[in-house]
Amino acid sequence: LTDEDIVAALTNGDALVREHAVRLSEPLLAGSSALQTVIPTMAGDPSPRVRYQLAYTLGEHPTAQNPPDAFLSIAQSDGDDTWMRLALLSSLTEGADEVLAAFLKDDSSSTEDRGVRDFLGQLAELVGSSGRASDVRTVVDAVESASGNQKRIVQSVVRQLLNGLNRASISEDTRSVL
Repeated sequence: LTDEDIVAALTNGDALVREHAVRLSEPLLAGSSALQTVIPTMAGDPSPRVRYQLAYTLGEHPTAQNPPDAFLSIAQSDGDDTWMRLALLSSLTEGADEVLAAFLKDDSSSTEDRGVRDFLGQLAELVGSSGRASDVRTVVDAVESASGNQKRIVQSVVRQLLNGLNRASISEDTRSVL
């Protein structure tokens, strides 16, 4: 398969073809700027199966995770689905702090959806349990600068971040962040 084959399949009218194209893009994704550009846009695909596969594919290739908008888009459209949240979380072993920070910085993002709130709490706990000082600092900075409707979720995010930190082996660098 070539990049062009995958891009053509990603625009196919059949959701199953698009879903498989996302999965088949994985071996080519790291070396293809065209696919790195197109794949994250699939977060807006009307098919939940395509978005579900995309959640896993993004985790396979961290280069495709930037910007974190694809994760946020999927969380906002499918945050109420437990399986989708698990797919997203499994793909965010790296970058959970950036996705959470981006969400908190975006005043247009809604925290009214319980699934989105749950996802953000789980992200915060994932960041805390990593014990990485730089990741914790990213979230703390985002919490400190949160404004508007994001204030509603900040308390939950901080609580979940602390829950994760309580389970982690915390270095002195991480302690200094707190």
